[in-house]
Amino acid sequence: MSTRWVVIHDGLVSTVTMLGSTDRRPPTLDLEDFDRFDTLLAGLADRTYQSTGANWLRLLVLKSRSPVAFSAGADIAVLEGINASTIAGWIQRGHQSLTRLECFPAPTVAVLEAPALGGGLELALACDHIIAVPEATVGLTEARLGFVPGWGGTRRLSRRVGHSRAMQLIARGEVLSAERALALGVVDFVGDASALERWIDDYRIAMEETSGFAVSRAKEILVGLGQDQRSEAMQRETTASMALFNGGDTAERLARFLAERQARKNTPPG
Repeated sequence: MSTRWVVIHDGLVSTVTMLGSTDRRPPTLDLEDFDRFDTLLAGLADRTYQSTGANWLRLLVLKSRSPVAFSAGADIAVLEGINASTIAGWIQRGHQSLTRLECFPAPTVAVLEAPALGGGLELALACDHIIAVPEATVGLTEARLGFVPGWGGTRRLSRRVGHSRAMQLIARGEVLSAERALALGVVDFVGDASALERWIDDYRIAMEETSGFAVSRAKEILVGLGQDQRSEAMQRETTASMALFNGGDTAERLARFLAERQARKNTPPG
């Protein structure tokens, strides 16, 4: 277990902050983390209009305390042990948790104050909105290691920016500045930390005039519009991930990445 979550309830808004195992380590998602994340989301869903009818949670905000990354996605220990026979279960478990987040019965916002690359961006893409500070960067960079985005990122990115742009970003493994991501539609707003807080507060104030029941049902419809595509895309991601280990260069690229990472760790500073 490498990730902790801190939840703060403030009126209509609940904020979930992810913490790594140390201040410098970014939060990651391993199998135990997915289990705990699911439990957390289920408990928060019980605070929404859909479950209680009470004037409780209307907006869920997902943040990270790490200055290194919003989330690093897969833990390095997972990458060291992953292979053609284990990757399918890992991909499918990620699909389950991120689909739960995507289907959360209230609007959700990912707040990026650090880079969101690979699985970190896939986590953010499962939210309804993404807002970022100017210093943040984003990208689905999995192809650099020989992977496809495996947690629904292919479908969710294409829904935001269209097929052609999504293909370009994935194929080139591009890392975008926050402003460029805003221009392309990957993120919805860019501003400093205080501006992000105002964006969230404005959203909350506007929702005081709308029906929580209606918003929850509207989101259910919007998410449901892509349900068949989501199921097919998830199956395709799983199949492709297995095929890349069996016949692609994923194993070679991953081994080189891990070896280079270990060499850097063994090199004395200075």
